Amino acid sequence: MTYLPDLTNEIKNLRKKANLTQKQLAKIVGVNQSLISQIELGTKNPSYKLADKILSTINSKLSNEVIIKDVITKNLIFVTPNDTVNEVLNKIGNKFDQLPVIESGKNVGTVFSKDLIKLFDKKNFRQIKVKDIMGIELPVINESESIYRIQKLLQLFDAVLVKKNNCFGIITRSDLIKKMKN
Repeated sequence: MTYLPDLTNEIKNLRKKANLTQKQLAKIVGVNQSLISQIELGTKNPSYKLADKILSTINSKLSNEVIIKDVITKNLIFVTPNDTVNEVLNKIGNKFDQLPVIESGKNVGTVFSKDLIKLFDKKNFRQIKVKDIMGIELPVINESESIYRIQKLLQLFDAVLVKKNNCFGIITRSDLIKKMKN
């Protein structure tokens, strides 16, 4: 018979570190929330298989968060709807394919390089306002989202905004590809 070490505190501490509630963990693992509670209180000992599943789930969640934190660009460069194309060109340079449009702390649109190129033959294009050319908003997720969700979103969008408190960061396709190379 295989005996497990006392996992009472370890499971609870790791679960909290992974920002999971007992209910969320139970749902992912496929058990009742009351069982997770009993395991954490030490009134119920999980089987080896269940303990392994719980710890694997938590570790997976923790590793996903580390990846997001490693990939995110925290100093978000953005424009406002009343900025001009000239200001966009100064910020976008040759570094970015898109800039989020933020107004009063809210994501309201995106300026894409492909849309800037369309303006090249327009007279006085540098004075055009961002609000007149901006496209759809980039999706916004919380920093605690799984890397899987970001992978899926980046298949549809050029970038994903990551929100923590009142601040934004960004993850682009190239950010994720750079992380894959490491």
